[in-house]
Amino acid sequence: MFLITGSDGSISGYDNGVWNFATFKFRAEGRVTAASGGWTGLVGRKYFESGRTSDPNAGMPVMAHGMEMFLAKAQGE
Repeated sequence: MFLITGSDGSISGYDNGVWNFATFKFRAEGRVTAASGGWTGLVGRKYFESGRTSDPNAGMPVMAHGMEMFLAKAQGE
């Protein structure tokens, strides 16, 4: 699951992907399933993300660095 919040609302949804434990790079994709505020028009959008995390062996929380995300229109939109 993912959750992104901003001053004008939030989006959330599911994502599935891969995380390389040698390099800590990850990539995932999913769908926006809920939104609030000014972001309600994003429900149904395809969600993509990639980046690198901190070393999970160093302790929590695991933080993402250089993360990029992209939202694509749903089919027929």
